[in-house]
Order: sequence, then C-alpha cells, then structure tokens
Amino acid sequence: MNADKIQCFLVDDEPLARQRMKHLLSKFSDIEVIDEFGNGADCIEATLKDCPDLIFLDIGLPDYNGLEVVSELVVELEHLPMIVFATAYDEHALAAFELNALDYLLKPISMDRLSTTVERIRDTIASQSRPAEEEKLRKWMSSQSRQ
Repeated sequence: MNADKIQCFLVDDEPLARQRMKHLLSKFSDIEVIDEFGNGADCIEATLKDCPDLIFLDIGLPDYNGLEVVSELVVELEHLPMIVFATAYDEHALAAFELNALDYLLKPISMDRLSTTVERIRDTIASQSRPAEEEKLRKWMSSQSRQ
C-alpha cells in the first residue's frame, strides 16, 4: 500500500461494474483500489480490519444495502472512510447524504462525473490535513520567535 495514494475499496455485487469502476479509477494516479467486494458483509469486515481512505459503494447489495453498510460502520468506527455511492438507484440520494456521503454517482458513470467526484475527494483530504499543517506551522513560527 502506498501512503501517498488515496486507498479505496470497490463494493458492488456486479463483477462487471467493479471492473469498469476499477478501469475508470486507474486514470487517476493518486487513487489506488486496494480491494473489492461483492457484498456488504465482506466490506464491513475488511473496513474494520484495514480501514481505507475511501469506499465506492453500491446501494443494491445481496446482503446489506449500501446505506446499511455505512450505518454499521458508523457504529463500529471512530473515523469513517469517505463514502461515495455508485448506484443505479437515484431514490436513495437523500438518505446517502444524511449519512454524510461525499458524493452519489448514478450508473452508468461517466469519466467527467467521476473526475468531479475525485476533485471533491482531493479537496476533502486537503481540507482535513490543513488544520494539522497550520498547527505545525504555528509551532515552528513560535519556536523561531523564541530564538
């Protein structure tokens, strides 16, 4: 695993959908698909063990639906990965955003729409790291002013 990359899981019960998403994501040098799953239970188990930065999650899974997967992870994890729903069902968008989904992609997913999502992911990561960077800068400036 590469710490410089955004590590993600793909979760979709359709192997062809996972393959297509993996192909689309391969165009982004900073996104790394580290695992993929065809059901919610395997995703939950793997996320609890090796929490990725990001999960692309289908709504229609054979065991849990994607919303239930996120609800389970919220209970189990202190820091939830970023969640992007990638689904054919538009009627779940409001519920997804109520669970703080970063984005909601409707299949078939276009490269343009995915590019917008990846920019949103990058912006979110940058804004999360900014406070830590600012604190380091403040400490360094404070140490310099004492010298």
